[in-house]
Amino acid sequence: MKTKPSVLLLVVSLLAACSSDSSGERENIAPILSDIASVNTSANTVSQPISFRVFDENVSTLSFDVTSDRTAVVSNDAIQVAGSGSSRSLEITPVEDTIGDSMITIIATDAAGLSASTSFLLTVVPEQKSMSQFARDTFTATEGDTPELINAVEFDQDADDDDFADLLAE
Repeated sequence: MKTKPSVLLLVVSLLAACSSDSSGERENIAPILSDIASVNTSANTVSQPISFRVFDENVSTLSFDVTSDRTAVVSNDAIQVAGSGSSRSLEITPVEDTIGDSMITIIATDAAGLSASTSFLLTVVPEQKSMSQFARDTFTATEGDTPELINAVEFDQDADDDDFADLLAE
């Protein structure tokens, strides 16, 4: 099927009219942010990069504001935006020794003040640690070492590990 040039011209004219104001100048449209699926990250570690895309006519002038609804789990200053152009990412450092959920909201604002937002659930889960390794780390530490943490740690069962001879005094 061939498209007649007059039909194609009509479609292009309609698209141009939709994106311009009465003076014929292009109308600024708000940025668009991709959705982000829920993310799990371990306590006491920085998250893996959480990727998202942003679309705007002039993406280099966008500013980003990222907030956490539960700053006891993730403080707002512990969320970093990285990347350039339309490919961006977040790195999030949860509050030390804390587990729980936080809704993270990203707001992208263009130079004209138009904005868009997207939110996702970040769940900080306990870090997995071997009980026998925790015992070894604790009992072999010297007086000046940093204490081993217990909060936000979930211990694995070490039923098959019965070799604690290295912890016994000689």
